[in-house]
Amino acid sequence: MGERTLFDQEYWQDRQEYWQNHQEYWQCRQEDWWVSSMLEEGSRLFGTSTRTAVLVATRLLEETYPSELAELLDVRPYSVQTVLSALEREKVLISRLMGRTRMICLNPRYFAYAELEALLWKLGERDVELQAKLAARRRRPRRAGKPGLL
Repeated sequence: MGERTLFDQEYWQDRQEYWQNHQEYWQCRQEDWWVSSMLEEGSRLFGTSTRTAVLVATRLLEETYPSELAELLDVRPYSVQTVLSALEREKVLISRLMGRTRMICLNPRYFAYAELEALLWKLGERDVELQAKLAARRRRPRRAGKPGLL
């Protein structure tokens, strides 16, 4: 009497609830997997991993220069300069000279600036290694007259 049969309505309701719960669970797992695989180290979301890393680092730093990017990303300066030149031609980045240093930042007049900035910020949040490197960087000049390294 306590056994359920295939014709029992409660049996089918329980099975339906079971599959609905599992479907929601696997859908969440699939979304998590997709996001983590999309944003993994070396992501080529913007063409190449170097190009993606340069854009993310530029967004996190807000304003930077090519040699700083090359040092942070452990990439040759020539590679960074090539990427920056291409992004500047595409109007994604802008640069200005400050003395002899070429300062780079995202172009606020770019048609998708807000969306690009939000996406790059989200990518930067997931890159813990880059965040650690940025936290260790000295971003302000040394005091005048302070002895330096020779």
